[in-house]
Amino acid sequence: MSYMKFASSIACLIFILLVQSSCSDPCEEVNCLNGGICIEGDCDCPDNFIGNNCETFDFSKIQQLLDEGSTPKELFDLGVPRDSLLRKTYDGGYIFNFDTIQGSGLLAATEDLPTKASFGCPGFSIPGISPFIQPQGTGELYTQLIIENCAEADIAARLCSDLILNGKDDWFLPTFSETLDMVFILGLGDLDDDIVVGAPGNIGNFLPEKYLTCSQQESNRVVAFDFSLEGILNSYEATKTEKMNVRPVRSFDQ
Repeated sequence: MSYMKFASSIACLIFILLVQSSCSDPCEEVNCLNGGICIEGDCDCPDNFIGNNCETFDFSKIQQLLDEGSTPKELFDLGVPRDSLLRKTYDGGYIFNFDTIQGSGLLAATEDLPTKASFGCPGFSIPGISPFIQPQGTGELYTQLIIENCAEADIAARLCSDLILNGKDDWFLPTFSETLDMVFILGLGDLDDDIVVGAPGNIGNFLPEKYLTCSQQESNRVVAFDFSLEGILNSYEATKTEKMNVRPVRSFDQ
């Protein structure tokens, strides 16, 4: 083969390879996830997903999505961790408890009741109420039991039940365990051992004062917390006539 024929063959081969290369699909080996679409070899990601392959949920959008109507369960199923949903505002309050299986949970009001209140009905034991740890959501039942069995007007349970806040009217007085869970998540945020006004972990704006629960200890006493003392586990037996701060709670479903 002459030199000219060899050079011509090489030129033809290069031309064929260039044509084949220009005709290949740049998206052939690109795998776009979560509904992303490949355009010219790059993934065009849907809202709320980022990354070269749309593989990562954009956690900066969590609060926006909740505000726009997405439920915690929907976001969890999209890959948002449970801990990333806690402390967010949703449906009238702060999320402090979330069951990832049922899609239900508990919300704390964004503020205390405007006035301090007592449990009420001293000397009378409300039937059906236990001081011991109960399943989350029990406060709703206990609040109704207190209202049904105690006719006093301005007791904490009645004030919570009558409250209309952020468009919601189904608030209740939390139990001992619900209050403890609420303050751990919204009052401390794993940043401190004490309630400090203005601290980064205290997004619920709890005060270093006494807070009432609906957990009845006996006919004259109830379980309460005193956050003015050092340490979060400062529960004590308060009298039913003692007025203190109240943080209402409500439940949500998926």
